[in-house]
Amino acid sequence: MDRKSFSVSRNCFNVVILILVLIMGNVEAQAKEVVNTKASGYLLCVNAITKVVTFPGKSACPKGTKRLVLGAQGVAGTNGLMGLAGLPGKDGTNGKDGKTLWNGKIDPVNALGSPGDMFINTVTNTLFGPKGVESGWPAGVSLVGPKGERGLAGATGSAGATGPAGPAGPAGPAGPAGEAIGGEPTFTLSSSSETRTVNTAATGFTISSTGGAITSFAISATPAGMSFNTSTGALTGTPTFIARATAYTITATSAAGYATRTFTLTVTAGVYTVGQTGPGGGKIFYVAATPFACGPTRAVTCTYLEAAPSGWNTGIEPTRRWANSTNQSTLVGSSGSPETATATAIGWGYRNTRAIILQGNTDTATSAAALADSYTATVTGGAVYDDWFLPSKDELNQMCKWQRGLGWISDATVCGNSGEINSGMGAAGFQPDGYWSSTEVVNDFAVFQYFDAGSQDITQKSSSLYVRPIRAF
Repeated sequence: MDRKSFSVSRNCFNVVILILVLIMGNVEAQAKEVVNTKASGYLLCVNAITKVVTFPGKSACPKGTKRLVLGAQGVAGTNGLMGLAGLPGKDGTNGKDGKTLWNGKIDPVNALGSPGDMFINTVTNTLFGPKGVESGWPAGVSLVGPKGERGLAGATGSAGATGPAGPAGPAGPAGPAGEAIGGEPTFTLSSSSETRTVNTAATGFTISSTGGAITSFAISATPAGMSFNTSTGALTGTPTFIARATAYTITATSAAGYATRTFTLTVTAGVYTVGQTGPGGGKIFYVAATPFACGPTRAVTCTYLEAAPSGWNTGIEPTRRWANSTNQSTLVGSSGSPETATATAIGWGYRNTRAIILQGNTDTATSAAALADSYTATVTGGAVYDDWFLPSKDELNQMCKWQRGLGWISDATVCGNSGEINSGMGAAGFQPDGYWSSTEVVNDFAVFQYFDAGSQDITQKSSSLYVRPIRAF
């Protein structure tokens, strides 16, 4: 080694030793109170022989070492310059496409649909949407705009073809009695109107002729359950359907002409028994001991359950799956519908049915609930009944007991208990196989009932089983 370099190194080393000795000498007295924290400083111990520095973690140094105190942490310096911007993060996953147009008989709730979807309330003709990501469904807008001002009259068009003759209008008041002219008929009715309870014999009316000889009588329509005599003009019998006030035109014909009179009949709801024809043309299969809550929102009270008549679907009993392929493994209340479909009791079938449809099971060709909900019955007298639904578990059991002749058994008794009398499959066109209820059990299973054995079980929603709608009133 070069002697000059060695001399420099040795001098540097001596300087370092000198500095350490000075530091230790100056701070030894201060180190007595060091507690080894960031705020008060740290104690280091220097071996005078080996020059090894140690950190004892306490306020005293071992024998043969000197104290070296590092002061408390200084004041933080000013912030450095801002670093460069980082690289862009990965794109997030796309949300669900907002491309579905929903519809229903009640306003939508936020659990229904995806952002961008639209919804139409088919009862109030109100349009909602598009659904927002954060705000959910906005307030609805009526699809029926305000009535516009009357426009200017257009030019008179060419005369169209003569339309068919309209129904005869109501007869005017009877004129004063007088001698019949030319043999024209003149007659009166014993009564011009009547109100009767359904399935109760009506008084009807008889004819009194005061003019020319009447050769025949006719009526515009005969009320269900009643008879009209074309020779005497008498209306008699027992009305079997509920109907609003309905006007019937009675026409009397003679050799010289004809005359008309009007009779108005109103048929109100009464007391039904199991097996009677209901207002919707089906059969009453359950009469509650006390009224129960019912309807799509269970806001009304009902006493009776009515099954759709045999051939309600214009043929043999139809089969459908419980849910479409998209929803066969998903609970109703977890994907779109604001309600669940797990209710089992009497009075819950309508609500279950609406929940299933709101989930997206709207195709009548694939969904049992949609097919039952779509059924509409128009009965004699013009009344329309469109409140049919898929029965709940307990409602389906009552229908099973009725078709097997077991309607007298308590509500809690299952249709297929051993020892019960089986009257066969003849009632109202039921099939000896499984029928769907609207009661869901778990993700991909729902309740059904064998109408031959009477037992209830669960099966996958993808199964094809028979469908029979019911209604409550």
